[in-house]
Amino acid sequence: MNNLLRNEGLRAEIERFSEFANILFLKLLSENNEKSCGIISKHNQTMILSVTLIAML
Repeated sequence: MNNLLRNEGLRAEIERFSEFANILFLKLLSENNEKSCGIISKHNQTMILSVTLIAML
């Protein structure tokens, strides 16, 4: 990763560290969003099943 940032012209250590921190933050944020979407999806499936069962009664 360090060499990739250096190849993009970010030579100073602070610049590279800052960009690396930004990339890491975005990765963590996207992983958190994936988990949230999974929880919402499971909740929606449970709600649909519940409504279907109630309608059948």
